[in-house]
Amino acid sequence: MPHDWDRAEPGGIPAPGPGQVHLWRIEVDGHDGYTVAGVAADLSPEEHERAARFRSPEHAARWVRSRAALRSILGGYLGMAPSAVSFDLGPKDKPALAGADSARLHFNLSHSGDLALVAVSPDREVGADVERIRQGLDELALARRAFDAEMMELLESTEPELRTAVFFRLWVRHEARVKCRGTGMGEGPEAADHQGVLVEDVAVAANYAAALAVESGGRPGEPGLTSRWGWDGRSRC
Repeated sequence: MPHDWDRAEPGGIPAPGPGQVHLWRIEVDGHDGYTVAGVAADLSPEEHERAARFRSPEHAARWVRSRAALRSILGGYLGMAPSAVSFDLGPKDKPALAGADSARLHFNLSHSGDLALVAVSPDREVGADVERIRQGLDELALARRAFDAEMMELLESTEPELRTAVFFRLWVRHEARVKCRGTGMGEGPEAADHQGVLVEDVAVAANYAAALAVESGGRPGEPGLTSRWGWDGRSRC
């Protein structure tokens, strides 16, 4: 685990204060007491249905663990059991907490391979994205569907042997930004409006790229205080 991630248990730290962001790095494979059977009971019927739609048992198991971790983290902050956490869709169908809890915490979840990221803030919209770096993609074709002109110029000017790494760095920054704004993927370069959103790279592991996006809250250039926590693998979600 990168050295700047402090180990913590869900509910073991206070919720972030005004302007703050907590970022959680979760390893979703290979923990004692972290089996799918051990955590699936916390999920809702809708989450079970979604997990059942995965064709790969490995992908389904990782998705279940990441959702259970999200529930445990949010439940720890809210003072409730993971199974009691209730979700809804906010503006532009961005996932949010349901009811009165939606005003208490903003969050975002991303997972890829055996890692997941959860960003949490009490008063700022957040977006997180993590991607396992994969070779053999047509980076330019993928980028043209989502990147703006400035990002495309940077990618096209990159040496071919470095293009994959640069593509994934730009991709996670783009996804984190649009997830923060709630504009969603697949809406073209216009969805990546940079105004009012601050983005930073996040070092999570070798062969992964990750980024965190935070609503500036009218404070341009001021990213807020971000604490980075590594999921304690000894804890049950």
